[in-house]
Amino acid sequence: VFSELIRQLNQKAVILSPTLPILDQNIKTLRNMVPGIKIGVYGGGSKDLDGDVLYTTYHSVVKLIKKGILPRDFARVIIFDEGHRSLSKERSKIMEHFDAIGIAFTATDKFSELKSVAHIFKNEIYRMSLQEAIEMGILMPLRGFVVETKIDVRSVKLMSRNSLDERIAE
Repeated sequence: VFSELIRQLNQKAVILSPTLPILDQNIKTLRNMVPGIKIGVYGGGSKDLDGDVLYTTYHSVVKLIKKGILPRDFARVIIFDEGHRSLSKERSKIMEHFDAIGIAFTATDKFSELKSVAHIFKNEIYRMSLQEAIEMGILMPLRGFVVETKIDVRSVKLMSRNSLDERIAE
């Protein structure tokens, strides 16, 4: 979805991914959708900040900001893939650093009342249902499997839901 957005906007952009495998997948998609676009990659051993689009991880962009390597006007658009991964204390300040438009894509917009994508990104552009995303081919259909085991889980200590949510968001 954001490959088309980048093509349409024709502005310097930073695309943040939560992990290197997702970053690699996003790069391949953009190269297929926008042939000839110059892509910079910072992460996974690569330190190329040049390009029309910079692909990096949340972790790397926080480090780049702390080191003063990325100026406020580095890009016009910052895209947060898996935007709910921007909810930790440090990551939630990424948009404060840039003088840019921030756009988040997520299927998990809310961890708790305290941690929500809406706290960082105030204007919701579009909301899509799970069914609609599956029908459009953006998400794969859900499948579940039941596996029987002889493992006794009665001794597993459960945490409260909010406590677990807060740990995940960090």
